[in-house]
Amino acid sequence: MGDNSQVQFFLDPVASRAELEAVLASHSFVRAPTVSKILAYVCNQYFEGARDSIKEWSIAVDALGRRQNFDPEKDSIVRVEFHSLRKRLAEYYQKEGASHAVRITFAESGYVPRFVSAVPAKQAVSENPPAPEVETPPTSVAVPVRLSQWPKWWKAATVPGIVVLAVCALALLGLRKVPQSQAAAGVTKSVPALKARAGGPSAEDSVRIAVGLPGPQYVDSSGRLWLGDPYFTGGIPFDRSDRKIFGTLDPEMYEKGREGEFRYDIPVKPGVYELRLHFAETRFGQTPIQGAEAMRRFDVSLNGRPILEDFDITRDAAGTDIATVKVWKDIVPSADGFIRLVFYGRSGRPLLNAIELLPGTPGKPLPVRIVCGMHPVYDKLGRFWQADAYFRGGRQSERLSVYEGTDDLALYASARFGNFSYAIPVVSGQTYRAKLKFADYASRLPGDRLFDVFCNGVSLLTDFDILQRAGGRNHATEVTLSGLKPNAQGKLLFSFIPSRDYAAVQAIEIEAERD
Repeated sequence: MGDNSQVQFFLDPVASRAELEAVLASHSFVRAPTVSKILAYVCNQYFEGARDSIKEWSIAVDALGRRQNFDPEKDSIVRVEFHSLRKRLAEYYQKEGASHAVRITFAESGYVPRFVSAVPAKQAVSENPPAPEVETPPTSVAVPVRLSQWPKWWKAATVPGIVVLAVCALALLGLRKVPQSQAAAGVTKSVPALKARAGGPSAEDSVRIAVGLPGPQYVDSSGRLWLGDPYFTGGIPFDRSDRKIFGTLDPEMYEKGREGEFRYDIPVKPGVYELRLHFAETRFGQTPIQGAEAMRRFDVSLNGRPILEDFDITRDAAGTDIATVKVWKDIVPSADGFIRLVFYGRSGRPLLNAIELLPGTPGKPLPVRIVCGMHPVYDKLGRFWQADAYFRGGRQSERLSVYEGTDDLALYASARFGNFSYAIPVVSGQTYRAKLKFADYASRLPGDRLFDVFCNGVSLLTDFDILQRAGGRNHATEVTLSGLKPNAQGKLLFSFIPSRDYAAVQAIEIEAERD
């Protein structure tokens, strides 16, 4: 008898792809570039309907870069690495992926992947699985799910399942939302997960609020959970889903918000936090000849002291329909355990899209780590790198490859290239150090790709050549830039300007320098 703990269903391709992405971004596979490369190759062939082409020779040539005259009889590299892949997958689903409802498996012989549902056989029999020719989604998937990745008709059909998933995620994170009826009434009492514990706040004490969200929660492109707008008093929620938002992979979060004069009274554990407020001007500036400059100005206070005065979202973001973030360090709750934010209008009504309260380090801003791709990753030190953010222009390219000079494969698996910029929000009044990570798999010779890098208008790199700096094609390299100061809007504005071909960057890390 086989293993009845896994039953094959005709799973939705979105869920299957999401599981592959979760596996490749895991600690186990980030540290194993060769087996990751093989897994990505065979699964992508599977998704593209090319299952018959998944052979030992094609894996060796297309995935591992062997020459066309590769002879499986003389070279056992594929069989050896596939043995390691099966073993690593088994270990992954015993540990990191133990809770996943979708699993990737392989038969004892052959290289074609199978996506199965890890549910008890008895349960599977009672659920009347669909006919073979019909593909239906799994009941739940224990990986990050974003509504933006699903067609509109599918969102309505899957909301109950996603709600169940998000509730489970809330339990894992130790967060509980105040009931919507209480939130609507402006009730601001403490929730269980935020009761004081010794040792200061930890990651599980983070509070993220998707302002104006009608549902209970939202999962962003980096897999982070946002609560559905508790703790407010006043204001009017809005939804401007007809506007296209730039500079974010999560436009849904900036299409919704709260407008008017309002306040938030957020219960938190004692300690030091970093506060991030998210904005996008989506009401004004809808025509080419009528901008939104000076149409909305307002103040924000935190526990009775001003933190924003005469704030103009359009000025801060350098335009309308652009996501922008303001950041403050060393935020502490009042004596009764609340962070109180009050929004006052000067001209036009205040507007807010999201709030983040993250456990901080006294006297020092939190680092910003961005991998220039669609999905977050963990590096070899276990540090979290969020999915692409704060960008304007350019396009993304993804290529799972083995790069010399690094064992952090996941940080180099995607890139933004073109003529583009990053406006990275930081705490004002600090000096920063940036680490830019590069690798070039497309250029063949030094000089094929040249570009300049500026920060807030100051030239940092001129005619930068990745191949020359890295020592060759498919080689990783890193450039450290020190002494960077934010502009008047509290941004480090990096501009990547091409000279020959296009500029490119794989990942960006920002850390405050010591005073």
